[in-house]
Amino acid sequence: MSWSRRLLKTNAKKAIRQNYWRYIAVCFLVMLICGSSYTSRLLFQQNLFDQISRFLSKVANHFESQQTLGELAAVGMNWLFRTETLLGVAGVIISVILWILYKVLISNIVRVNSMRFFLESRTYPKTAVKKLGYLYKGKDIRNPAKIMFCMYVKRFLWWFTIVGGIVKFYEYAMIPYILSENPDISQKDAFQLSKQMMHGKKFGLFVLHVSFLPWFMLGLITMGLTNIFYLNAYFGATEAEFYMMIRREIVAQRNIYSKFFIDNYLENKPSEDEILINMFVLEKDYIPNLESDEFSQNVYPMFLRGKDSKWYEAPYQETQDRNYHITTYILIFFLTSIAGWMLDAMMGFMRLGKFLAGGLTYGPWIPAVGATAVLIMLIGRKLMKSTFLNITCIAVLASAVEYGYVWLVELLRGVRYWDFSNYFLNLNGRICLASFMVVGTLGTALFYLIGPELDSFLAQYPVRKKWKMCILFLALFLVDIVCSIYFRYL
Repeated sequence: MSWSRRLLKTNAKKAIRQNYWRYIAVCFLVMLICGSSYTSRLLFQQNLFDQISRFLSKVANHFESQQTLGELAAVGMNWLFRTETLLGVAGVIISVILWILYKVLISNIVRVNSMRFFLESRTYPKTAVKKLGYLYKGKDIRNPAKIMFCMYVKRFLWWFTIVGGIVKFYEYAMIPYILSENPDISQKDAFQLSKQMMHGKKFGLFVLHVSFLPWFMLGLITMGLTNIFYLNAYFGATEAEFYMMIRREIVAQRNIYSKFFIDNYLENKPSEDEILINMFVLEKDYIPNLESDEFSQNVYPMFLRGKDSKWYEAPYQETQDRNYHITTYILIFFLTSIAGWMLDAMMGFMRLGKFLAGGLTYGPWIPAVGATAVLIMLIGRKLMKSTFLNITCIAVLASAVEYGYVWLVELLRGVRYWDFSNYFLNLNGRICLASFMVVGTLGTALFYLIGPELDSFLAQYPVRKKWKMCILFLALFLVDIVCSIYFRYL
């Protein structure tokens, strides 16, 4: 091979060192979003399979007792048209549909967006975690979703030939990276370009993957901790270096496929003169903010592609000076309370097999979650300059509230919606290391991503309208508290 695996890995390590915590955050979020979902667990419902096994037992018994085929058919019809069976079948069908939609519209798109993060981070050290929403910014994910769906279908069908599955796995390996650079490429061109890029490189990529085997073994020994805090980022960054390496070869050859590489800024930073010229031509409103990070050479120059472009997004800016209006805090309280209630109810359903209204009130909210979210927004501003300390405090605060909330629900209602007793490093089964990392990630995403985005969204509405929303939420909340105390606890 004309390239060195050691060089690719060295460049990957360099990229990770200059943007470590954002790499870890992106990889962890991708693992949460794309690794598994509650919807996929619903695909094979235990109750339905229990029904099928009981039906098959009845069929076996009928054969043993030498019943007629007519009687056997009657048993089958009675089983099929039972309400319990019909609901189970309907549940499986709905779960399959939801699982497919989740994979096509969320999981696959987030994977492509993560590739975009890796490609930008190798050149721009301040690439933000919000790149996970890159394609969603474009308002049109149909083409990338369609191509990714076709790629997985073709891979699946090729696996029936075994050898063909292995070959096609590596032949299509560059498609997510191609889509992250050129989301509007046609399906035919995407597959042809990936095939051209991987011509003569399949075995090289296979060997590159095998070279990570010791790291994966270490991940097993450390209960996956090394995967979370290094390997996932290291593997993704190395693959991004591999893509850019063969991309350079295609561009140097000047063949017909080089025209599909439309983003020169992935490889080369714009000069200071180019930035200044384009500021005057395209972004005159930004001239007073010359010190802003959006004009730094450490951030991808999205503004050079034109603010009216459908792929435009505002470059990342630190938010320590952002002054949130009190209505933003109130709305964050209620929105996160509702989101927490939905997550709690869903986890209860997954564990107990039935829907239980979460929380200590009748309404669809958990005030403890909302209060924690507001505290994260307030405390985080004080610790903004120390990213590691800020993330740690957020995770500790969120985990403490989670522990206290579970304990209180057990005490007052006698119900435990989840139990981590069998998990690594758990505390009385109420929290564990995995839950600590999950709530910490969610809290960090709230502070660095969701909060600023929500504040920017609300800024377009007059203060009077926002106050009306807050008053409505507060009135409903107070009524719910009074009713819950009177009817449930008195």
